[in-house]
Amino acid sequence: MSADATVDRLSRAIRAVQDSLPNSTAPDEVGLAAAGVLEQAAALLEPYAHTFTQSAEWSLDEGKRGVRSLAPALIDPQWEVGSMQASIVFTNFFHGANGAAHGGSIPLIFDEILGRIATAQGVLRRTAYLKVDFRHVTPVNKELHIEGHLERNEGRKFWFRGSIHDGQTLCAEAEGLWVALKPGAM
Repeated sequence: MSADATVDRLSRAIRAVQDSLPNSTAPDEVGLAAAGVLEQAAALLEPYAHTFTQSAEWSLDEGKRGVRSLAPALIDPQWEVGSMQASIVFTNFFHGANGAAHGGSIPLIFDEILGRIATAQGVLRRTAYLKVDFRHVTPVNKELHIEGHLERNEGRKFWFRGSIHDGQTLCAEAEGLWVALKPGAM
């Protein structure tokens, strides 16, 4: 199995556990058994964990990135210079209330995709601000369309826009500013 396939399988397993937790009705013995398995998995992975530290030698390539399971997974992402589009599903893990995605998960996915566009090709930039407008309920457990693109830049400042759609319905849109780092900046 390739390293990418291994990371993909691990990512799917972590996300499956996350999606099983919200409002679980598992009896104590099942919860304790699952906790034991997760503790064993953590012990297996811990010797290989990368510890991130602040450094003036900031790099986009600090060790292997591995699995980032905080934001929804991108489905069939299409990357071009300065833009991307993909499908996403806000699964049970991201449920806020009444079938809607938690409001905090929406800025998270925008920061993830716009930040990836901003730092593509090894360009070091940091988020300066991110503004999200919630236009309509963003449903959970439904495939949605997300996209982002570079809108303009002025010197070290780069503005990006993104949107999430449920079919023709605009659920949320974002605008953000990323600033290119000066040499030696963190």
